[in-house]
Amino acid sequence: MDMHMRKLLDLETTLNSTKTAIEKIPNDIMRGERVNDVLTMYDAELSKLDNEYNNRSEKDKYLTNDRYILYREHIWNVKHADIDMPPLTEENNNDDEEIVMGPTKLSFKCPITTSWLEQPMTSRVCKHSFTKSAITQLIRINHGAVTCPVSGCNKYIRMDILYDDELLADKVKRAKEKAEEESFPTEFYDIE
Repeated sequence: MDMHMRKLLDLETTLNSTKTAIEKIPNDIMRGERVNDVLTMYDAELSKLDNEYNNRSEKDKYLTNDRYILYREHIWNVKHADIDMPPLTEENNNDDEEIVMGPTKLSFKCPITTSWLEQPMTSRVCKHSFTKSAITQLIRINHGAVTCPVSGCNKYIRMDILYDDELLADKVKRAKEKAEEESFPTEFYDIE
């Protein structure tokens, strides 16, 4: 199944490369470049893009791809619904401040509102999650970028590095339901 997902991502990249190669031709013409043979120009651009993709490592092709990570998280959650999936790759960014000491518990509370996450958005950079309305308002107030609101995190958050985290939304929903179930009294008393 994993092989099929990787093939799907490869096909998606091929489709995007084809689109890019086609869009490049009118852009080149509008910039005043002389185009003698459109087909040759298209083939050359497509070949260049395909070579760039094929020369990328497996890690760059798949393990950093948001759709692939989401796919792997769905598989992980079948057996480990209450445990956050470990990273697919080891990060070697030489940041001494980030030392991971093992599994962590996932917080379902927004660090901005301190209430349950609603329409969670997660940063691709630091992996922290926020309520959509709260983080978008904070970014807007700060003219497009803000230091991550999580204490101790020095990464910058912009709208283009956030994604709607549907998997986390499902986890929050389950956690809220579980919390509601636990808050109801479950003891029964005999009445005489």
